[in-house]
Amino acid sequence: MSSQQPGRAGSWATAIASVLSVITLTACATDAPAAPPAPSTAASTHAPAARPTTEPPTDAELLAGLPPEPRVLIVGDSFTEGYGASGPSAAWAAVAAESLQWRATIDGVGGTGFTKDVATDGRQGLDYRRRLEMHAAAGEQYDLVVLQGGLNDWQATRAAEVANVRASVAASRRAWPDAPVIVFGPSSPPATVDAQRYASAIASTGRAAGAIVVDPVGTRAWINEANAARFDVGDGLHLNDAGYLFLAARFVAEIDALED
Repeated sequence: MSSQQPGRAGSWATAIASVLSVITLTACATDAPAAPPAPSTAASTHAPAARPTTEPPTDAELLAGLPPEPRVLIVGDSFTEGYGASGPSAAWAAVAAESLQWRATIDGVGGTGFTKDVATDGRQGLDYRRRLEMHAAAGEQYDLVVLQGGLNDWQATRAAEVANVRASVAASRRAWPDAPVIVFGPSSPPATVDAQRYASAIASTGRAAGAIVVDPVGTRAWINEANAARFDVGDGLHLNDAGYLFLAARFVAEIDALED
């Protein structure tokens, strides 16, 4: 279920910078949304400003205490698994982990979600909360937890989705109280917009639970009508290598912006 990705800045960091430059130029020509600046691999030297103790920490403050090359658990669906990619190293999670210098355990299981507990291959009991509890029971230790996905929860009720996002964040906190949680919502080609109907609920619930939220749909989707044809592996849902690289680049830019 899990694979270990050593944290190091290298070829993928360069690839991310390159793809963001290309995508920015292409966006100008096609009226696609411009990508954010390429992420920096340099460690932040800005100390967080003092805040009243009654206020919750900001996202930047949550990340400020991470050690160099933190131990990171990434739990997700087929996108984290890298379905459609040429190999595990081309999946968004592996690419992002290398660029961010994370020592990541990547736990991607196709077909699963916050509420969906049945994998594409028929295995059961693999929703995010229970997988977090499996990692905790194994005695694993993490400095940061990323929960990616939600596309497969489309048959759940909105109330169930909200409850399970909240329960997943809570399970992470019980297991690793000092580890910030990042909720990285669902993203796919526009043809599956119905499957993204809980994206706003996932984002708002994550924020209410005190997690850092990365929302690739938001007010303007990262993957949209202007670029989907280049990123779709051919099934209208999953991404090819270029799509996963793009997803990783956007994710890294979001995290990098918080750490600067």
